[in-house]
This record gives sequence, structure tokens and C-alpha cells, in this order.
Amino acid sequence: MITQHSSNHNSRVIYHHPLQEAAADVLRRQLKSGIDDYELADLVLALHEDKRLCIVHDDERRQEAQIICSLGLFALRAQGD
Repeated sequence: MITQHSSNHNSRVIYHHPLQEAAADVLRRQLKSGIDDYELADLVLALHEDKRLCIVHDDERRQEAQIICSLGLFALRAQGD
């Protein structure tokens, strides 16, 4: 069952820590398959409870910020197209 507290906690964890690669793959696959909001929330909770959602280091001291970029590529069309 999803509570306001668990929802807020999971939001903070996801915001402050990167997703594990496997968790990102599972979530991406489920989103593409059309998972509904409640099932998605249950999946996120299960991954978090199993410590498979985010990469969280035991030492919670401030780490240097990382810049993560995504580059989108597209084909340019000729003016006559």
C-alpha cells in the first residue's frame, strides 16, 4: 500500500540518487508496455525495498556534483523537402 510518507521518501531517493541500470531498464520496459500508475508505484516501492532502485552510498556526505548530459541527434532535411 502506498502512503504519503513512502511516496515522499521514494521521490527524495530518486531525486537525490541515480537509478541503478537494471531498475532503469525495468521501469523503461514497463512504461513502454503501458503499466498503470498504481502498478508503477508498487514496482518502484518493491525495487526500493529490495535496494534495487537507486545507487545509494552508505556515507551520505556531500559528493561533488556531476553533470550528466543526453545528446539528441537528428537528420537535417534539405530545403526542398
